[in-house]
Amino acid sequence: MAAPKAMNQAPPRGGSGGTSARPEYVKETQHGDIPAPRFGHTTTLVGNNRVVLFGGATGDSGRYTIIADAYMLDAETNIWSRIVADGNVPSARAAHAAACVDHSQMVVYGGATGGGSLSCEDLYLLDIRNLERAQWMSVPIAGTTPGKRYGHSMIFNKPLLIVFGGNNGTQAEQDIWVLDVERSPFNWSEVSVIHARCPLPRVYHSAEVCREGPAAGMMVVFGGRTSDNRSLKDIWGLRQHRDGRWDWVEAPTKRGKPPDPRFQHSCVFLGSKLLVIGGRGSDVKAFANICVRYRNVRVAQRSQCVSFPALLLGHGPRAVFLWWL
Repeated sequence: MAAPKAMNQAPPRGGSGGTSARPEYVKETQHGDIPAPRFGHTTTLVGNNRVVLFGGATGDSGRYTIIADAYMLDAETNIWSRIVADGNVPSARAAHAAACVDHSQMVVYGGATGGGSLSCEDLYLLDIRNLERAQWMSVPIAGTTPGKRYGHSMIFNKPLLIVFGGNNGTQAEQDIWVLDVERSPFNWSEVSVIHARCPLPRVYHSAEVCREGPAAGMMVVFGGRTSDNRSLKDIWGLRQHRDGRWDWVEAPTKRGKPPDPRFQHSCVFLGSKLLVIGGRGSDVKAFANICVRYRNVRVAQRSQCVSFPALLLGHGPRAVFLWWL
């Protein structure tokens, strides 16, 4: 019996095909109110298929404008829409941090406003449960905050927001702050770790929570840049024990070649595998504004082979690395 003709045809262009043996890399067609090219922004997955872009700077490193606009991308339709929200809108900023805390809510903290100035210490929440009535608010905080900073990371590992590192305007930091979103009044508390061995102070690193495997529950930090402008390639896991104590664990590199030292990159966990994307190292370059999708990505390492569904990568460079943790 002859195979159907469709089985022998090449997949249509534009990202509708690709197989595990021959993954497809395409530039996605974007629709709607497409945001201007920028850097120093955040893109945050809010819910299952909505990505919120906030802030950043337009132009280039020599002449740029820091902005405070917000856009939402429907990842199923590739349609952008500008978020027009009422309330206490955060000031224009770049190099801030954002995290999703609910299916329709995200928070923003810190950042730089240009000219050596930093954003205020307020924690802002964007509520997009009803896009037509989107709302910004400043979350009331009791007590001390992590302070002004930029180039830090902030992740949500329910029920805790965790801020790590960044630059306070004078030097890079290595401190850890947590906020329990389920306990009111809200307050930040600085974490003391039980061992002296910990990551160097850093800025522009990446951080993500591992949900599966031996590192499940850990916030995993990779790379970044030190106060003396040295790029890093170390990887650390922050964990909280059942008795409430915290410590850092440096991840061993068991096999393969680790990524080169880098900063201003991004990362995402795919199961227990950490995908590291792009960044800057010794060869500092500006990257174009792109929106691409990897379809049916298949990665082989020694005897292991893993396939992934489509991955959406926005506003990023081209180098992709995968680590087993």
